[in-house]
Amino acid sequence: MAPPSFLTEIILPIGISFFTFQAISYLADTYTRVTRPPESLIDFGMYLSAFPQLIAGPIVRYVEIEKDITARKITLEGVFDGAYRFALGLGKKPSLPIIWPPSRTRYSP
Repeated sequence: MAPPSFLTEIILPIGISFFTFQAISYLADTYTRVTRPPESLIDFGMYLSAFPQLIAGPIVRYVEIEKDITARKITLEGVFDGAYRFALGLGKKPSLPIIWPPSRTRYSP
């Protein structure tokens, strides 16, 4: 069953608006010279697509998380740890509904 078209017309702009406002805040910070543009396109992409931040709360300005992005260290141990956590979460996704099925309630007329 396909979702009603009015739902897709509403949901899509809501998701895009987070990215749009995030990019506008970055442009405003760099234009007013509050912060310098990142040296790496990866750093900018990381700022723009910080998934937990987009879901959890308000738009965070680049200047607020610039040090967190630029000071990160990529190690082989960290890559393996991230891959392990990703695989563990990916494994939980199909198995949790089997362990805890959704409750079904019968309604009597």
